[in-house]
Amino acid sequence: QPRVHGDLTSPTSRMLLRSCAALLAAAGAESSLRAASSRRIATSIRATSSAADFALTVGKFLDLRSIVENADAHRRNLSERRVSVDIDRVSALYAEDRELERQLNGLRQQRKAAARAHGSGGVDVAAARALKDSVLALETRQTALRSELLTLALCIPNMSQKDTPIGDVPVETARVGSMPEPLAGGRKRDHLATQLFDFESGAAVSGHGFYFARNDAVVLELGLIQYALSLAIDAGFSPVITPELVAPHVVARCGFSPRDAAAQIYHVSPEADGVSTHCLIATSEIPLAGTLIDVTTTAE
Repeated sequence: QPRVHGDLTSPTSRMLLRSCAALLAAAGAESSLRAASSRRIATSIRATSSAADFALTVGKFLDLRSIVENADAHRRNLSERRVSVDIDRVSALYAEDRELERQLNGLRQQRKAAARAHGSGGVDVAAARALKDSVLALETRQTALRSELLTLALCIPNMSQKDTPIGDVPVETARVGSMPEPLAGGRKRDHLATQLFDFESGAAVSGHGFYFARNDAVVLELGLIQYALSLAIDAGFSPVITPELVAPHVVARCGFSPRDAAAQIYHVSPEADGVSTHCLIATSEIPLAGTLIDVTTTAE
């Protein structure tokens, strides 16, 4: 039976009590949680079968009209961010898509009129079949066009903030804090002499700039984590530990789409064909956002 000694009203003690209670509750509800998780994965997080399917699914949320109407601003933003996307091609495809949609609406109205005529016995079977074939042909053409249009549009980055420095020269936009005052007696601050950080081992294992935290540095970091966690819980937040790997479509839906030659996302490809099955997350907003895929929430 877990016991907590000391001040039970302190943030740390309250957090430990909550943890013990949660572990006991979880032990009795493990099977229910597993079943609920399986149902949610099956119904809510659905992987797309191809890049084209993904573009058609996610790209529908893009404001294509705004992109086309502000083509010059997007073209300038692309240049400043050194991203290559053919804005003129996007505009041309958008115009063609609008024209196809206009034609399809006209043909659909004709099909509705033909259906009403069929009810009164005055249908022209050959004409009705020709209308159906025409609609199918245009819809097939529009699907292929939209796949190309949305694939290109998804590569267009967001507009940069107006105060973002442009170019290769770093620009100081703000300075936070100040350097500490010198120690009395000419003494120097030497974090290496405290045996808290082992840079030598870090460099040998991982490279320059890495380190091993040791002794009180470990206790300090864990204490700060526990303190911050207790404050968050007391403020009404719920702690969550997320998976470190997520499906590629979840990463893409969150907007993490590399737009240059550098790999910004680590992919896991266990199969011989090299197809990515999972992506390594950097921070938890990606899997947390994934829990709400295909979920409609209210303001409450």
